Amino acid sequence: MNKRNTLINFAVIAGILVVLNLISLNLFHRFDFSKEKKFTLSDSSKKIVGNLEDNLIIKAYFSKNLPNQYADLGRYVRDILSDYQTYSKGHLKYDFINPNDEDVLKEEAIRNKIQPAQIQMLENDKMEVREVFMGMYIEYQGNGESIPLIQVKDGLENDITGIIKRLSRAEMDKVALFTNPDDDEIDYQSIKYILGKNYDMISTDLTTPIEAGVKTLVLGGVKDSLATEQLYNIDQFVMQGGNLLIFQDRVTMDVQKGEADEIHSNIFDLLSSWKIDIAPTLVVDENCGQISVSQRQGPFITQIPVRYPLIPVVNTMNKENLIVTKLENLVLLGASDLNIEMDSTSTVNFTPLFTSSNRSGSLKGPLYGISFRTFQNNSFNNMLKEPFKILSGLYEGSFKSYFAYRQEASRPDFKPESTGSKIIVVTDSDFINDKGAGKQPNNMNFVLNATDYLIGDTSSLEIRSRSFTISKLDVRQWLLKRGVDATDLDSVEKRTKLITKSLNIVLPSLLMIVFGFIYTLIRKRKSEKIRRLYE
Repeated sequence: MNKRNTLINFAVIAGILVVLNLISLNLFHRFDFSKEKKFTLSDSSKKIVGNLEDNLIIKAYFSKNLPNQYADLGRYVRDILSDYQTYSKGHLKYDFINPNDEDVLKEEAIRNKIQPAQIQMLENDKMEVREVFMGMYIEYQGNGESIPLIQVKDGLENDITGIIKRLSRAEMDKVALFTNPDDDEIDYQSIKYILGKNYDMISTDLTTPIEAGVKTLVLGGVKDSLATEQLYNIDQFVMQGGNLLIFQDRVTMDVQKGEADEIHSNIFDLLSSWKIDIAPTLVVDENCGQISVSQRQGPFITQIPVRYPLIPVVNTMNKENLIVTKLENLVLLGASDLNIEMDSTSTVNFTPLFTSSNRSGSLKGPLYGISFRTFQNNSFNNMLKEPFKILSGLYEGSFKSYFAYRQEASRPDFKPESTGSKIIVVTDSDFINDKGAGKQPNNMNFVLNATDYLIGDTSSLEIRSRSFTISKLDVRQWLLKRGVDATDLDSVEKRTKLITKSLNIVLPSLLMIVFGFIYTLIRKRKSEKIRRLYE
């Protein structure tokens, strides 16, 4: 009887375990207490992988016994692929492969464009160079893409989801790019690579109407007037419901020569007709980048880094807008400010996207005075009396044609007004130029976010700017917010950094000493108590 009861109990427990396992296959939750849920798949990734209609295979080529700085990366890759598999409804399978085990696997990895990396590491008290693999190949319906080398967690989810998105859809959104004809093609490699990787990108010279199917036109700025036909094609693209992403200077700037000149172009007449007014100024900002300045020290000439306020480093984002809410450290070179001229009768709505800091100002022409020496004395502080300057904005609504009262309006295909177009303006063409700030990853993230928004595909905005880097304390900005006088800023900043470093060195040791002292007292009292019990 007891044996029978034991068997029944065992069967019941086994049945419960089976049911729980079946339930757990459909019920999955990851507890993620990190800031911004960095270790949890975004809703957009879950949706994209959940909509797969066929099997998708991911092969992760990772060597075993990676150096310490990469060991955690392998675990993270395995975890994130496990999450993708969970939300794929059975359509995603992944495999972890160590190509170092067999020559066949190594050949397979290289064939899938996963190249070995040479990593220097300490082993047996000797520095050795080891060949390791850290890449991924994703295949869907006979097509595949690779991530040749994974060295950081930043952007990995975006890369994986982007590849799945590209492989699983038959047609990509179409984007057109126009760049300044006076610049070299090589100056725009970064933006062409980014746009070409994520969209069906075409280049245009605007001499013919924008190709059918293009949802967004990216204008890389001009330094001279455009032909009337080029203006007309931009205008009618917008009138027919197209969207613009514009990077346009109002003032050209040559840092080496210390010269700046206002741009006189009919592009500003077109923008003005849409209530877009880029002021002929140069924005200066307390929060800025650096330039290298030659300085003679005896017989030698050395390069000295000098803070240059005409290179704003922007962290003041419109946190309520999806395009920029998670972006930081955008870099501009010679930007102007946007004048806002909207009224109650306007058919266009304006939303600022990002601005300079609350310690800003502007230089006005015709003599702009951009030499770095201008900003090396106390008179520079008098320029920083304005709270912020708008450097980028979103215009949405109904735009009226620039050609409404010109002879071009008689053309049979002419449209006098748009219905719900969107235009995003950044007052700096160097933002996307590789000779300027075009190689900055955050700038390219803005380009992608803005383009996705204009196209109407916001699924990637959530994950693109996720970062696993440690946020650093900006001591200078922290002191400015607490009202430290600008003339004392440098000395106070040095003292604050010294105190902070000292506390970080001394405080942990003090805490350990205090903890040890308290622990010793507790043990002593406990021993005393036991001794009394047995006396």
